[in-house]
Amino acid sequence: MLNSSGEMVGVATFQFERGQNLNFAVAAEHIRPLLDQHFQVSLAEFQSIVKETQETKRSAGTVEAVEPRSQDIQPTMQPMTGQFGGIVHNQSANVSAEFGIVVQDDGGTLSGCMGVRQPLFGSGPLIGLEAGSEVSFVVTSAIGKITFNGQRRDGSVNGKYSVEHQGSPNEDGTFTLSKAKSEGPRNDFVPANCPTDAEMNN
Repeated sequence: MLNSSGEMVGVATFQFERGQNLNFAVAAEHIRPLLDQHFQVSLAEFQSIVKETQETKRSAGTVEAVEPRSQDIQPTMQPMTGQFGGIVHNQSANVSAEFGIVVQDDGGTLSGCMGVRQPLFGSGPLIGLEAGSEVSFVVTSAIGKITFNGQRRDGSVNGKYSVEHQGSPNEDGTFTLSKAKSEGPRNDFVPANCPTDAEMNN
């Protein structure tokens, strides 16, 4: 997006289909930090999470129907460490995107990274807590602070989230995640080295 002087003031991200020429963009001041950051975390794991999750769901669809009821509670009592993939839906803009997290659970304290695909943004480091079936984590990204609150069951997490922007209205949405792998972040993991939106969509 350019102003009348030909200067870039933002990057178009998505369009509200039910509105007349109603488009949304990320302000230019949020783009510069993404371009300046160079992180060392491989994107291969993030890029494979969604695909593996979809394949796991297809192959496990009939298995879930015959599992004993006593096992329903078991996954919520285990550490959440692992890689998750799923869909995040921004209800404010009626837009959905693929996203994933890789997380380490140390006695109920969560740390890790989140990666988001276009047309949405918000990749960055996460911290949070889990207690039984209750899960909450906060992602610090270039677009603002994103707070997730959800419930764990059968290796999945479902819930709601909110985005706090500086100088613009907050946004709300829903999310669903399914566990794809049990391996968490590497031993040399540093939250500050999480992938940015620019790297996720490169």
